Amino acid sequence: MGKHKNYDNLFIDILEIGMKSINTGISYTDLIIELENKNYRFDDTSNFCRETTIKRWIRGYFIPCDCLGEHLENCGCSEENDDILFENCKWVISGYAGLTYLDYINTKESKIACSKAVTVAIVVAVVSTILSLVGILLQCLR
Repeated sequence: MGKHKNYDNLFIDILEIGMKSINTGISYTDLIIELENKNYRFDDTSNFCRETTIKRWIRGYFIPCDCLGEHLENCGCSEENDDILFENCKWVISGYAGLTYLDYINTKESKIACSKAVTVAIVVAVVSTILSLVGILLQCLR
């Protein structure tokens, strides 16, 4: 078994998985399998807390879309029955959660672009300074 993953990005990884399965939905069980494939582990003593957190995130950022091929009204999925909801239902990321994920990606990409721009600006400033000093030195030598 490999190194356990830091859980700082768990929420973002859940949103990413939700975006990848936006057309089909994803069951809670399949979500956990996807997270385990990303080296998250749910087999230790703090599993219950993580499980509770993940289920709350799913309830807040995903919409139940179907239960094993049945429409919600036919399968017994309801807001009151968490057992059926998490055992049988597939979930689709909500529009708000999708936009939250896209905002995160855009911000991350903007930070990378900004960092590159700052690096280029520093290099240009240093090269410009060196060229100016070389120009001054050449004038002094004439």
